Amino acid sequence: PLGDKPVLAHTLELFNRLDFVDCIVVTASANCVEEYRNLCDEYGINKLLTVVEGGKERQDSINIALNVLRPTRCRFVAVHDGARPLVTEKLVANLYANLLRGNLPDEKYHSQVDTQFSYKDWLELEKNLDIGKKLSHKELTKSGLWGKDGKAKTPSGSAICGVIPGVAVKDTIKRVDQFGCVHDTLKRAELRAIQTPQMFRFDTLVQAYEEAEHSGFLGTDDASLVERCGGKVLVLPGEYTNLKITTVDDITVARRLLEEMYV
Repeated sequence: PLGDKPVLAHTLELFNRLDFVDCIVVTASANCVEEYRNLCDEYGINKLLTVVEGGKERQDSINIALNVLRPTRCRFVAVHDGARPLVTEKLVANLYANLLRGNLPDEKYHSQVDTQFSYKDWLELEKNLDIGKKLSHKELTKSGLWGKDGKAKTPSGSAICGVIPGVAVKDTIKRVDQFGCVHDTLKRAELRAIQTPQMFRFDTLVQAYEEAEHSGFLGTDDASLVERCGGKVLVLPGEYTNLKITTVDDITVARRLLEEMYV
């Protein structure tokens, strides 16, 4: 546990209280599906759509979740690691706001994506785009995200297909060969350690997953699939506190950070 509740509960509670999140899909291994459903009930995760059994690889699990979401005809989707419980509302809202700005109908707005877009600004932006309501097929077509044939429409070259958080790399990164010898040293100023949540146009991510499945490509994150298809992905400032808990040391650090957040 982290503090007085499970790690996953912290993560789910944050997304559950965000106004711009309509529904949540959780993927789990077969032996954890019922446990996660009970956890969602216990902590009042009322935006939960379902807990679904995932696949062999992370990529398989996300693909399953995307298929569950298809009937909702949502316009945007966020993919997040349940093991990143210290993600903040400010970070998630900033990602969402910039993804919205990158998909405004008038192309002149596509170049105005602001990496310092404030937490509160998305409220006015969402109001103007009327993102919150469920859209009919006619409205989806008018929005430019779906074609008249009912299929997802490929975004224009200037549109932002996805936004992801990243933090500057502190250590020097070297590329090594198969024998462990240094091949070259990468420019640290150009590198970012990428985190989640990663947000995308729903149609774009589905298309990227379909292409990856068809070609047998296995990416290291969701953005790599979109990049591979030529989609434009924007990296925004992440948070060093948004760590992924994978070891005992990580949980120790997370507990300290959690204490500091509520001091």
